[in-house]
Amino acid sequence: MNQDAELAALSSQASKFFKSYRFETIILLCFAPLVYLHFRNLWRYDHYQYFPLILLAFPYLVWNCRGTGPMRWTSPLWERGFAVTSLVLLAIATFFWSPNLAMLGAVFAVGSLLLTLRRGGKISQFLPLWFVLWFLVRLPGNLDITLIFSLQAWTSQAASLLLDALRIDHALLGNVIWAGPQSYFVEEACSGINSLFSLTALTAVALILNRRPPIHAILLLVAAVFWACVVNIIRVATLVLFNERWHIDLLEGTPHTLFGLILFLLAVAMLICTDQFLMMFHESEHVVELGRPQHPSTPANSPHNNIAADTNDSESSSPPRLREHRFAAILSPIFALLLLSQLYSCIAGTGRIASRNLQPSEIAFAATDLPTDLDGWTQTAFEVQTRDVVNYLGERSAVWTYQRDGNEVYVSVDYPFWHWHELIQCYQAQGQTLASREVLASDDELPAVVLAELTNISGQSSLLAFSLFRQSGIAMQPPPEASGFTAYAFTRIDNNLDTFFNRNEPTYQVQVLAPISNPTNAIAEDAILALHREVTQRIRSLVPIKAGGD
Repeated sequence: MNQDAELAALSSQASKFFKSYRFETIILLCFAPLVYLHFRNLWRYDHYQYFPLILLAFPYLVWNCRGTGPMRWTSPLWERGFAVTSLVLLAIATFFWSPNLAMLGAVFAVGSLLLTLRRGGKISQFLPLWFVLWFLVRLPGNLDITLIFSLQAWTSQAASLLLDALRIDHALLGNVIWAGPQSYFVEEACSGINSLFSLTALTAVALILNRRPPIHAILLLVAAVFWACVVNIIRVATLVLFNERWHIDLLEGTPHTLFGLILFLLAVAMLICTDQFLMMFHESEHVVELGRPQHPSTPANSPHNNIAADTNDSESSSPPRLREHRFAAILSPIFALLLLSQLYSCIAGTGRIASRNLQPSEIAFAATDLPTDLDGWTQTAFEVQTRDVVNYLGERSAVWTYQRDGNEVYVSVDYPFWHWHELIQCYQAQGQTLASREVLASDDELPAVVLAELTNISGQSSLLAFSLFRQSGIAMQPPPEASGFTAYAFTRIDNNLDTFFNRNEPTYQVQVLAPISNPTNAIAEDAILALHREVTQRIRSLVPIKAGGD
């Protein structure tokens, strides 16, 4: 009976809430189509697959923060500002069909509702609840991919230092750890990005459930980042140690997964220890909620408490007043029009076409897509490589092997990318060093070619020619340098403009790699460029046909 009564009370409270905040609820529902696409896209990235935890925990977090407490007056201008911001973001997201931007607008819309609840004394804190929602938004401008590259480099270097301390003979080249004949490549998943994002999100949720002072909370979030990185460095070094010293293979399969889970639990344990350490610097009775100001205690029989109680009772018993939700009522028809626009785009095909990029590429190449005899080169092998969607080498690669006059070259089509892809950085991450790089402009509609010379660990050189073009065949312009501030600024500006004008059109990369095994019989640069030109012409004409048949 008690459970039935509690369920009935909970149902009644939920009904009162949606009745009181019906206009705010309508506004949130207007984000549904694009937010659904956002979550579907977010699930493709391993380091964002914690987001269901946020979605499931958030209603309970709000419920856990319920209660009037000491009233803190806030101006309605903040709520209206958040609501207008969410409206503008949803309008821009609908026009450009940007699910991530729509999710950002939804965060501001929920923030407006939280501010309303906070001002009315329905919840005790706003900022921590709103902060948790930001974990549902993907970092803009592929900053998460850039972070993966940085973490790969830091993890590789730190793990190498740890292996030195453990007296494991090895060599570090880029993101590859060589121990004798065995090589260990620190891949994207080994960068620590998964545990970093997951542990930080878990910490943010725990801080709401176990309230801490602001400084304590900030330090704990920093500690979550620190322990995630430290544990991941230990993970990479331990994998090499176990395999080299005791011949225990933890590199793949179930042992690899269980080992990663154990280390993640270790990071959680270290985070709990850090929290207890920080608790030593303040008394437990002085712990206040993050986002709630400290107020002097008020006696239970104070007339102020009685007034607050009477006010809350009268508010809960009286019907919702429209003037308190007038601004939301004014905005809700505009949000409804944006919802109709999203639904129309989906039904008419515009939204469906735009959202196809959220799915893995279905374009496939075969050995017959390039001739067996190409400008004197004979095709000897063909393979298709499939990777994770966020792999910097591309989700898919079709690789042909050609031979001529005792020389062997590799012709590859890598795709899909969304902007310019600096292939040289991928080879550098695998231990190659860049000797030279030159951008060669094309005298016709073909893309400009980047010609580079690379050197591996044994001193063997290779010639690399690559270019990129859009699915429609439009050529991509390479940056003047492979790295440095100029290349970074060029890439950022170009990517932002590219996103604005060509958001829904992927890019394809054609590369020709020619290892120079015999310097006396080296392949001339002109031969590499001629082969690259011939392959680019054929692939460039095939891609729109294959995409049209998708």
